[in-house]
Amino acid sequence: MEERQFRLVDATSLSASQGPGARVSSAARRVAPRRASPQVQICGFGNPEILVQGRDLGPNLGPHARALLCFLLLVPGRRAVSHELAARLWPSLDAESASHCLDAAVRGLRRQFALRGCADLALRDQETCLLNPAVPIAFDIGLYEELAAAGDRLVAQRAPGRAARAYEQAVSLYRGEVFAPLPPAPWLDAVRERFRQRNARLLETLGEHFAGTGAVNKAAGYWHALLEIDPCREIAHRGLMRCYAVRNQTILALQQYSIARTVLEVEQGRAPDACTTALYELIKRGRWARTAPEAGSQ
Repeated sequence: MEERQFRLVDATSLSASQGPGARVSSAARRVAPRRASPQVQICGFGNPEILVQGRDLGPNLGPHARALLCFLLLVPGRRAVSHELAARLWPSLDAESASHCLDAAVRGLRRQFALRGCADLALRDQETCLLNPAVPIAFDIGLYEELAAAGDRLVAQRAPGRAARAYEQAVSLYRGEVFAPLPPAPWLDAVRERFRQRNARLLETLGEHFAGTGAVNKAAGYWHALLEIDPCREIAHRGLMRCYAVRNQTILALQQYSIARTVLEVEQGRAPDACTTALYELIKRGRWARTAPEAGSQ
């Protein structure tokens, strides 16, 4: 497994006049809250890592404890009504059995964290279950949301360059599905789809931004990344066609149209949109001239 390091990153500084704070590299996804070094550091994108005092306890957590931790990290406020939480995590069980599973999950989390000298992470009473607010947690998915929101604010402030830097840091954290090893569940499927679509929109925005600034190689990288998530995204196919055309790689541009046509036929049973075909014809006839990014796509 690729080692992931952590460092302090202040996402809120991205909206300040001096520009972005610490940059998150693509080689090492680094997450942490703004203040003291956290006891608990969790990577939830892709294959999760759960570090306590620098040691990975992920392999020691049972499936119930993993599911509980994932849910509490992702629920707003990190608090849930106990009986609703049990029913959502173990929908095939009756209420009493689901409650027993929740008790076992809480005990499992407490035991593993206590073995590493950490305070109880999960707190439960008869009514609610929540993550202990006294335990600082560095969470990459939380940082992703902060960075994406900071980028949105900068877009509203008409600072596209700084917004792009925030979005770049956000997409560098996205390493795959949310808590990928966990089995499908309705609540988790909805969370995964939300982040998948959010990341696709960020990649699309970055592709358009860098194409518009003339950084076609960077734009092409984001278009490729978008097509890995959504092979039918025509705006990404058109973006790549334009990038190739700018670099005078006409054959590659025409091949990209053929790829789009095949994928759309197989996956959706349709031909490319008229604007995609029109771009193809312009490039094919040597009449294409570089234009601004497509309007209306965010």
